[in-house]
Amino acid sequence: MNILPHNLSTTNELLTSRGGLLAIATLMQKLKLTNLIDKHFALPKSNRGFKPSVFINSLVLMQHEGSIRLDDLKYLKKDETLTKLLGLKNIPTPGTVGDWLRRMGITGVNAISSITQRLWTESP
Repeated sequence: MNILPHNLSTTNELLTSRGGLLAIATLMQKLKLTNLIDKHFALPKSNRGFKPSVFINSLVLMQHEGSIRLDDLKYLKKDETLTKLLGLKNIPTPGTVGDWLRRMGITGVNAISSITQRLWTESP
């Protein structure tokens, strides 16, 4: 057996195992999904609340990573490289996301339906 020589070294560069999420984030940016979400969902009533796009973008990234529980949002939040590359300043806690989803109810379903319809009709 022929083994090729490899030298391993350490690095101070930030690394992530979630590099595939960059493609999803780029697609979301190209579709201007953040603007659509904030337009169709009710904005927070206080200046301290998260915009709806923060919740939905976090959920989309979490699900594309393969996570199925809200508690898995903590892995996105802990990934310094990913949050830096994507400019994610705020990722809500699982409890906050759960509360927001319950508050949205049928209003949220209607908003998602409107966004989906708009994406389908404006696609090239």
